[in-house]
Amino acid sequence: MARQLAYMNQRCIAFNPTKLAMEPNLTSTVDDSPSERQSVRDAIANDAASHPAVRPSTSHGAPASSILQKTVPIPWQHPALPANTDTTSRSKSLRLALLGCEPNPPYGPNEHTAQLFLDLFALCCMRHEEQQKHNGCNINTTLSWTLTLEIFNVQLNEYPVDYATYDGFIIPGSFAAAYDATDWITRLQSVIQDELVAHSRPTLGVCFGHQVVAHSFRNSGRAVKSPSGARAGRQTMQWTDAGKRLFQTDSNTVDMFVTHGDVVDQLPPTAVNLGGCDHVEIQAAAYFDTIEQAEAVRSESSTNSHATCRPYAITLQAHPEYACDRELGVQRTLFDCVAAMVQRNVVDETVAQHLRQDALDSFDAVQAQSVEIMTKACRLLGWFD
Repeated sequence: MARQLAYMNQRCIAFNPTKLAMEPNLTSTVDDSPSERQSVRDAIANDAASHPAVRPSTSHGAPASSILQKTVPIPWQHPALPANTDTTSRSKSLRLALLGCEPNPPYGPNEHTAQLFLDLFALCCMRHEEQQKHNGCNINTTLSWTLTLEIFNVQLNEYPVDYATYDGFIIPGSFAAAYDATDWITRLQSVIQDELVAHSRPTLGVCFGHQVVAHSFRNSGRAVKSPSGARAGRQTMQWTDAGKRLFQTDSNTVDMFVTHGDVVDQLPPTAVNLGGCDHVEIQAAAYFDTIEQAEAVRSESSTNSHATCRPYAITLQAHPEYACDRELGVQRTLFDCVAAMVQRNVVDETVAQHLRQDALDSFDAVQAQSVEIMTKACRLLGWFD
């Protein structure tokens, strides 16, 4: 039975650095031999057995193992209206399923990951409504959003019973590789194709989610180990022309936090590359129902393509959820991943100190940019309709 969780602001349980497959904003050399990969999988399996997050489900789906919910009041009045103007109250709701792919710290457990996204979406709701009211919409309305994230542990074969009851789906990060031939990853790729792609269900993929969505297209999409090495910290993405048009931005770049060791190096023809950089060519992608729609967005002459071609999935190599909060997202998630890299001798302490300090110094700017790009992504996916 689903249980309501109150997220407790305490440090995650101790993590095993040998399980880390995430990455830094520098080139690193990591042992990726079959024996090393097996030792990582064994460590994860042993830790999961010692700290079971949720019970397994049947192959036909099961209730969410846990539910996180947050109410976001937006008592905002248009500055052009007198202070004593009568206002009406209205509530909106967003119900998402998080297909949790990593039950172990430092990125997991899945409840921790869900809290990052819940806090990020709360900021996006406020940003969206603020922009709406500045544009003259709902100027005398007091709004509140109820955000619900239902968590499924796909490593334990947990999936929704009825996909149609959700407004959308989140596929977050994982220590695993999208190209690993493990049973749970194979099943996840099948679910992506049979339930999400086939029915054009609004989907957000982040890091591993970005990679596994591309790789689920089998022959036309592909994720691989990053040729330039693992990356972490603040990273700048250069928008493609298609990305600028779709996200309606005049900026050429966006800064977000990353931790990744794999990359997408090939997209299916129904997907559009939204941005990248020298060492990661595809940092974001949008997926469409048809090749014709993708070509329309890709075409430089199609300036209004965003109005007629709405993607059903948006995926990001970066982790916008790290920017949800300075303590929870950066100090208790990003920093723990960097610390694990130091313990594995992937990053030396001097470099780690620089990454940590840069993340703190740039946090306000990165948070603003992360919230802005995610607010627009939510609109494109229809979550704020």
